[in-house]
Amino acid sequence: MIVYVESNCCLELAFQQEEAAQAEEILQLAEAGRLELVFPQLAVCEPFSTLNRYDNERRRFLNELNRHLSELQRSAPHQAVVTGTQPLVATLSQIGQDQTNRLEDIVERMLGTGRGIPITHTLFTSARTLEGRFDLTPQDAIVAASVLEDVRPLNAAKDSHVFLSRNSRDFYPMREEFAVLGCRYLSKFEDGLQFIRSNI
Repeated sequence: MIVYVESNCCLELAFQQEEAAQAEEILQLAEAGRLELVFPQLAVCEPFSTLNRYDNERRRFLNELNRHLSELQRSAPHQAVVTGTQPLVATLSQIGQDQTNRLEDIVERMLGTGRGIPITHTLFTSARTLEGRFDLTPQDAIVAASVLEDVRPLNAAKDSHVFLSRNSRDFYPMREEFAVLGCRYLSKFEDGLQFIRSNI
């Protein structure tokens, strides 16, 4: 079975979000050779930009918070509050590095066990068409075109492949595009894991 994932699989694991355990099990199944993990090459690059954006926002917040705490520190009645806030500040300061380390580990594992779909001229042209037809962002259009271009030549049986992405707003309207090529679209890693378990 081929399982297609995109950048939110990396982010789910890096941020340890609610479906991280299911995403982790899917990655482990790929590492064990029980399924073939396939992803657009964009999917292992784009998360670093997302992570960087969140980290920059967090740094701006921390700079502002530290400025206010510094002012409060000068007032005797508020010194205890400032002291009590220091562990939170330290934790928030470390989050970015922890997420970066996890993301790098995840990307390394995915590249080691999975197959990346390169962006070609043909694929990019298809993506531009999908962008217009389904009102997708350029990034989502590239992801969709990558999956469609990869699964199309396989002449796959119904539901023999699955594309997992939590981005249901954009990809759910395309589910029939995937389905006619034997690829089911699912928007939850939990549902994807159940589907995989029943088909491997």
